[in-house]
Amino acid sequence: MNEEASTSNLIRGCWQLAAGHSQQNADLQPIMDAIACGFTTFDCADIYCGVEELLGRASQEVPEIRLRIHTKCVPDLNCLHEVNYEYIERIIDRSLRRLRVDCLDLVQFHWWNFEIKNYLYALEFLSKLKDKGKIAEIGLTNVNGKYLEQILKNFNIAALQVQISPFDRRVERGVGELCRKNHVKLLAYGSLLGGFISEKWLGNEEPVLETLSNRSLIKYKLLIDAACGWTEFQRRLSIINALAVKYRTDIANIVIAALLQSGRADSVIVGLSPRNYAGQNRSLMQFPILEAKDLQEISTWPCNLFGDVYDEERDVDGAHAKVMKYNLNAELTP
Repeated sequence: MNEEASTSNLIRGCWQLAAGHSQQNADLQPIMDAIACGFTTFDCADIYCGVEELLGRASQEVPEIRLRIHTKCVPDLNCLHEVNYEYIERIIDRSLRRLRVDCLDLVQFHWWNFEIKNYLYALEFLSKLKDKGKIAEIGLTNVNGKYLEQILKNFNIAALQVQISPFDRRVERGVGELCRKNHVKLLAYGSLLGGFISEKWLGNEEPVLETLSNRSLIKYKLLIDAACGWTEFQRRLSIINALAVKYRTDIANIVIAALLQSGRADSVIVGLSPRNYAGQNRSLMQFPILEAKDLQEISTWPCNLFGDVYDEERDVDGAHAKVMKYNLNAELTP
């Protein structure tokens, strides 16, 4: 059985549209096509080069439609010791100019290294900017349970964006319950592993990391390696594909449906492709209602990723550091 998708639960992610993400030059058309299909909430970041500008242009193209845009505030790793109010305000003011708005709907704060304690000062600065009317809501990105608990004691947080998928269940190690108790919305990203969870990769031989075409695929191939390995990934992908056949939908919609129906996420961020956006946008307008046994089957696979939310990716000496760009706000150095 299929039902109309609630676009309020599906957020279109725009990392793949960023300059330098791949060799594909992004333009406005993927965003405009998504809007035409009924999607009005988009996720971006101050460090997704060129994306805030694209969304600002899109909002002016359709003034009759209220777009909700979630951006981020990501202080450079090199600046964490020197973060001050003026620096944070410059990041926010630049996002306001790029997005062509007077107030940012949601600013999701990301901090590269929690051993540097200035994150509480940075959140205090964001709270002051909220009081000034420049920010409507403050959220977080990639915060584990230890630091989330501390932050929630001091600040009003609307949402937490974390990686959640059938292959990454680290949110179930405490962060999910902490969010529910404190009425913090969970926004899931990486749910389709950058496109690996799709018919395109079903039955394929394991790709060589260096041959992958963009940073998303490199990032999520590293996750597959750590979570289960390619052989087990293919076995699980085959199970998801069998469910897609059963429900007459595609693989991506099975995973999205499972995350939303299980309550593991309040919304799912689905990356907007710079190339295959037309078919993707339309396929996301419907998703199935899964039977309990099918939901159970793909929601309980073991997760071999170590630690809490984002702990593995945060290791600057680990494999994921090859994908990260830590200092994209260099022009605004405090």
